Amino acid sequence: MRIAFLPLDDRPVKRGAFLHLAAIAGVEVATPPRALLGARRLPADVEALWAWIDAGGAEADLLIASAELLIYGGLVPSRIGDESLDRCLALAGKFAGLRRRAPDRRLWLSASNLRLPSAPDASEEPEYWAEYGPQIFAYSYHADRFAQTGDPDSRRRAADAQAAVPRKVLADMTARRARNLTVVLSLVDQAGRGDLDGLLIGQDDAAEFGLTLPTGPMSWRSGCWRGRSWPRPGRLPPSGWCTPTPRIATRFPGTKGRASTGRSLRTSRRPGAAAWRPERP
Repeated sequence: MRIAFLPLDDRPVKRGAFLHLAAIAGVEVATPPRALLGARRLPADVEALWAWIDAGGAEADLLIASAELLIYGGLVPSRIGDESLDRCLALAGKFAGLRRRAPDRRLWLSASNLRLPSAPDASEEPEYWAEYGPQIFAYSYHADRFAQTGDPDSRRRAADAQAAVPRKVLADMTARRARNLTVVLSLVDQAGRGDLDGLLIGQDDAAEFGLTLPTGPMSWRSGCWRGRSWPRPGRLPPSGWCTPTPRIATRFPGTKGRASTGRSLRTSRRPGAAAWRPERP
């Protein structure tokens, strides 16, 4: 088997570890030069990577790729970039073209639901996170907690946190989340149509409550997307592809449309299971 591999970014744990494992297994892997993958806040050359797929990945039996790399230029660029929704959706739509050009090549794709960290650290976030990160997190956490529990203390704390953050900052944060979620859901649709053979959606850093959760205002199952009503919380969408935070859902050939969903650490009560303690503001 020959694999074409486009990792999330240039970090050894994302690229080098996979290549070492493949070498041990005796699997041939083609991957873009590291210089094309960018570095932390520096985005990869997205157009060059798409061109590489048609060249270096043309003979592969299986293409394993990161949506963040091929749409935004990497994980950190997916959090800080200013690409328009139209551009991102156009790039996401190119996966269907890969299927048409190489119908016998399997395509496995990974994607990530945008994180919402609590630390005042902008090294991998928009610049305003250094000043307002804890307040943004507190607003996200307590707004969702109030919505889920009705706790008046969370209502007060959400209002206080919201008042401490400039409106334009909150607007930018919510717009980024809406853009990235829309892009991920477009991949869900492609998977449902059969343009992808496998889709894995992971949740980056998240807490017990917040905008990252499936019950939040910008969730996997809130409202409608492109005019299609999604099922109530607790059920997968019709295509069978979804990731309830902090779970991971995957579907690969042979599952006949069913999603294999990992157990949530938050709800695990197995004897001896490690306790999961979500961060709190």
